[in-house]
Amino acid sequence: MERLHVRLGTDRNAVGILSCTSWANACYAGSSRFNTFSRAAPSAATSTTLSPAPYSGEKIPTYLWQSIVAIICCCLPAGVVSLVYAIKVDPAIQAGNISAAKEASKNAKMWFWISFGVGIVVQCVFFGLGVIGALTE
Repeated sequence: MERLHVRLGTDRNAVGILSCTSWANACYAGSSRFNTFSRAAPSAATSTTLSPAPYSGEKIPTYLWQSIVAIICCCLPAGVVSLVYAIKVDPAIQAGNISAAKEASKNAKMWFWISFGVGIVVQCVFFGLGVIGALTE
């Protein structure tokens, strides 16, 4: 008899796993069970999912707009890394994983400032080379 076993994943989404105990018997030609599928009643452990309480503590900044500005104006590679971490903050809060949200926020902030610093240095170098080039002509 076929059964649908439900397993709770780490991302709080139920993942279905099909377990066929008599797959060969169910699928041969002429079987009356070929097009049938029966589901076992879920147990109490798998049918109840508890969602975490909404986070009402300190606001965890995402640094999303700063990351986008860093991508456009400063240093593209470090800005993209900052954006990736910034995007991870809200889903971690919604999942109730506050420590992961704080870690992602901290990394987004760090990579934003790295991007900003590299962008400023590169702009100063180009400005200096432009001034030197203008003075030598």
